[in-house]
Amino acid sequence: MQSATMAFFNFMTADRGSGLLLIPTKASAQPSMCKCVFAAQVSRLSADDATEPGNGILTNLHVTDLNIEGPVPNQTCMFGQLRELDLDGGAMTGTIPFFLTQCFPFINEIDLSYNQLTGTLPAFMSTITSLVEMELESNKLTGTIPAELSIMPNITSLRFENNMFMGTIPPSFSNLTDTLFIMFLYNNDFEGDLSMMSGANLGVVSTADNPKLCGMVPAAVRWAHGYNPHNTSLGLPCM
Repeated sequence: MQSATMAFFNFMTADRGSGLLLIPTKASAQPSMCKCVFAAQVSRLSADDATEPGNGILTNLHVTDLNIEGPVPNQTCMFGQLRELDLDGGAMTGTIPFFLTQCFPFINEIDLSYNQLTGTLPAFMSTITSLVEMELESNKLTGTIPAELSIMPNITSLRFENNMFMGTIPPSFSNLTDTLFIMFLYNNDFEGDLSMMSGANLGVVSTADNPKLCGMVPAAVRWAHGYNPHNTSLGLPCM
């Protein structure tokens, strides 16, 4: 395993033939990833945000399955134009850092899944108003889901599965019914009903292995792809 700091040092000092793979935005073929340390999508943006050929700013940073240790690396802040930050499949520890709210004004996707992050899901994540996808599955996160997430104007995907979250889904999540399309909750300790999602446009949902989830199942949840009430009390009265 390598520390996050060392991984990013290697990234910045590597040549194109080894550490850094530049994938053109309109590439038709998928390059082999087996010998690459990082995969980054690079495009050049014009004044009107149109993609043009040639060298440009770094917009997508994918650091996947490298067993990187240590906290989420603040060296990523050097890439202030990121749209996607994927650091999944590592061995990162510590809490979700505040710098995520400060460094990436255009970020659409943050993927910290399949690591060993601990602590709670901080309410400050709701201030990343450009965020579309929040992927935190398969960590060791605890506590409740902050109600502040319900003010995120662009969020379509929330992935909380395989953690140790607890408590109810905030009633204010009813504010997300126009945008939220994916909601993964399975294998946590959530409780209560899902009535706040009754007006949602969910396309994909997971609820299994939350024994304390209960109550009437809204049609938006029941008919979403992937719905499975296994090891829940959904459909039964909440005691």
